[in-house]
Amino acid sequence: MIRAAFPDGRTTIEYQVAEGDTVATRATLRGTHLGPFMGVPASNQKLAWSLLLMDQIVDGKIVLHYANADWVSVLVKLGVVPPPPNPPKP
Repeated sequence: MIRAAFPDGRTTIEYQVAEGDTVATRATLRGTHLGPFMGVPASNQKLAWSLLLMDQIVDGKIVLHYANADWVSVLVKLGVVPPPPNPPKP
């Protein structure tokens, strides 16, 4: 789904740390919205959003993978949902 919508998508690793058999990664995905995405037709917008990844490695292979992407910011940029309200200032 993501590759079809953002065929020129590129991931940049911003930070990565490993401890034991677990690797945590913070990354940014950038691409141009050239195909349908979550029901939204192509907009030709260049977008970027954050990813948080956790992988468990056993014998050199990923055996468990978790991914959390900032889809809300993508949907806001595409105009599907309104931006969150500004938090009150202390």
